[in-house]
Amino acid sequence: MNLSPLFHWGNRILKLLDKKQLDESEEEKVGFVNQYRELINQTNYLLGIINKIQKMLKNEGFSKTTSSQCLSMLEDIKDERGKKVVAMIETYFKETLQKMSDQETVFCSSDIIESCFGKYKSIVKANKSVGITDLCLCIPCLMSDGSLDQTHQAMRNIKTKQIKDWKDKNIGETLYAKRNALFKKAG
Repeated sequence: MNLSPLFHWGNRILKLLDKKQLDESEEEKVGFVNQYRELINQTNYLLGIINKIQKMLKNEGFSKTTSSQCLSMLEDIKDERGKKVVAMIETYFKETLQKMSDQETVFCSSDIIESCFGKYKSIVKANKSVGITDLCLCIPCLMSDGSLDQTHQAMRNIKTKQIKDWKDKNIGETLYAKRNALFKKAG
């Protein structure tokens, strides 16, 4: 997906070259793009279709129906490079559909997890003295309803020692803790 900006830039340069909107100095610096015209045009076209497919899957999910609709968008791809990408997508869709029931739809969006990690990064930023690893324990709180009753129940039933034992077993010593121990030794 990091290719899109590069190929969009190449496409804009080709348009500027075609319309003779660059002066001689500018044309000298970017004129090399002309030799990649076919690759740029083919890749831009393919990226446009892939973006439409991603949007459809994000909004409607992956199912037998959306798989078929997505694959039909790829039918006009005729160049060899594009056909390789189409073949990989077809294989992936086919293998994924084999793992699903005919009526199933799979949610295809990272919005929820991205939102959660955005909140997590905000908490980490505001709590620099606490280790990042320790703060991972707050992630379930970001995903719950966060009711006062739920928090009260957790605080009554979960002992600090239980959290420490879980942390020692599952997380281990953080770099922050190791660095602090060194500073304390140094005195």
